[in-house]
Amino acid sequence: MKNPTKAAILSAAVALVGQGAYAQTITKGDLALGFTGNAINPAQDYIIDLGLLSSFSTTAITHLGSDITMSTFNSVFNSVNGTSVGALEGSKSGGGLTGDTFAATLTRTGSNAQNVQGTENGGVVPTTIGSRTTLSAAANLVTSTPTGTSPASGANSFATQSQSGTAGTIANDAGSTFATSAGFLSTISGGMAVMDLFQDTRGSAANSAYVYLGQLDLDLSGASPVLDFIPSGFVASAVPEPGTYGVIAGAGLLALCFRRQSRCQA
Repeated sequence: MKNPTKAAILSAAVALVGQGAYAQTITKGDLALGFTGNAINPAQDYIIDLGLLSSFSTTAITHLGSDITMSTFNSVFNSVNGTSVGALEGSKSGGGLTGDTFAATLTRTGSNAQNVQGTENGGVVPTTIGSRTTLSAAANLVTSTPTGTSPASGANSFATQSQSGTAGTIANDAGSTFATSAGFLSTISGGMAVMDLFQDTRGSAANSAYVYLGQLDLDLSGASPVLDFIPSGFVASAVPEPGTYGVIAGAGLLALCFRRQSRCQA
């Protein structure tokens, strides 16, 4: 005869396995990266909590690729290319007070420097969220997003919330730029997607304008996933001109000669 207590525990464990992948939600202030279905497999999303956005470096590249589990991705999607991806951040005080923030991505185009926003949307910062209440609503929807693998049909899924122009979705609440375009999603092509991240903040009387925070570079074409956040304050290390190498080498040789000469005199 089976132990009923043991059987109950086993059943509960099985149930948790089925739900646990999407039982948690995004922590407020964290950046969420979401992959959503394509024509091959539109049934599920894969959402990752990348950690507190404000903790990312404002001058150096933050490497986030290790947060992506490709075995999970491959269990949800049959193809990298054609899958949609986007990132969102929402920080809500709980009382809809000044300081709530909302951030979202737009597909980056053009060949601007890494610390300059791309030419998407005509090179213009997205339209500011019109209502302070709406900004807080968008932030709240982000923190209601389930992590892990979840049904794309869910009320707070990336698939649902990216529906542009649909009332009550993040894409709609984020302002006209997101409501009339592809929303906050980009399509992966060649294993890669490049996105610009913008943030709006709720003020005491009105929202601030969207601010360009930096770009997210995603590359799933190699053996290991790559996801880099390159902040707007990033400045690549300068590479010396060819003539400069000669000066450096000459200085080093001169120093070596002086060192040998001093040893001989000693």
